[in-house]
Amino acid sequence: MQTKTRSRTGWLPTIFLVALFCAIAVLGAFWITPDNTRTITGAVELPAYSTQECQPLGEGAAYYDGTLLYALRGNGTQRWSYLAGANAGFAVGEGGVATWTGAQVTLLGRDNGSTVFSVTMAQTVQSAHAGSQYVAVCTGAEDDATIVILDLSGKQIDSIAKPNCTVLDYGFFNNGNLFWLMTLDTEGTVPVSSLNTYKPGKMETGSIAESDQIVYRVLFHATQIRAVGTTYMRSYTYQGIEDAASRVLVYGWYLDDIGGGGDDPLLAFVAMDETGGGQGIQDVRLLKGSVDRTLRLPYKCFDIVAGSDKVYGFNGEYCVVGTLNSAKTTIYRMPVSADRVIGVTDDGKALVASMGKVYLIPLP
Repeated sequence: MQTKTRSRTGWLPTIFLVALFCAIAVLGAFWITPDNTRTITGAVELPAYSTQECQPLGEGAAYYDGTLLYALRGNGTQRWSYLAGANAGFAVGEGGVATWTGAQVTLLGRDNGSTVFSVTMAQTVQSAHAGSQYVAVCTGAEDDATIVILDLSGKQIDSIAKPNCTVLDYGFFNNGNLFWLMTLDTEGTVPVSSLNTYKPGKMETGSIAESDQIVYRVLFHATQIRAVGTTYMRSYTYQGIEDAASRVLVYGWYLDDIGGGGDDPLLAFVAMDETGGGQGIQDVRLLKGSVDRTLRLPYKCFDIVAGSDKVYGFNGEYCVVGTLNSAKTTIYRMPVSADRVIGVTDDGKALVASMGKVYLIPLP
């Protein structure tokens, strides 16, 4: 019986194809994971689900499970809990954690969850914010709200009615001594954005109105107020006089986040056509001092976070880090695949949702 001799040259095409596929795989890996990729470590899984309301609190987080409000440390362990009841809302502020249900509003201490006060308002509570000196409570209907200012004993010291207006935002500034309120009036022929400032319990200290754009963000500095709108970012004195020379055109850009503090924070704008709709963010405009530059991210990101001099773009598996004064970016592999950024803690950890869970991840 004659045995067939297998030609060695018959293996050459197979070997070539295997080598080719290996080379393509290696090159693909380098393309997907650039050579400057680093790795973030130290993720902490929290005992919260991504479907639950969760907010940064100090170096940890607070979350509400439908009945109880919990405060967690940075390592994920429980600091305190409070029986908030069903259908409650809460907000972490400088002066504590405000929680409300129906017309009842309660202020809790940040550190131990102790009840500072609990009062019943005249109308249903929409939201509340705890400043370091006062607590502001937004009550009533969405288009006919009243802001009630309480001191830290729960005593009412001021009431600001805003009929026929939508309350966009409010809070405290000047070390918590002054209050600001931003509203939108759509009753007239053109929408009017208004920003009013108050000394609680005494008087209104300033007023700014704009009818040529919608104002959606304000920044308070030592000598001026910056109002960011759909077309311009304008600077005003506290008497409401605009410094026209400081006006910045921001049409087509949306202020997504503010990093750092003081009078010169980093403003991170994203292209308007990249917000919402699953388009993904790649173009980020950074403004700080005299610097105004656009950074192109290598990946489409679902969200960004601004630091004092850098911006973080989140792409699920990766975190892209760009700086104010460089076109280069550094890519970090995330310890978990994030699908939503909830906020940032006081010590610089991102609070993110991933696959139904919530994690604290250090920002590089």
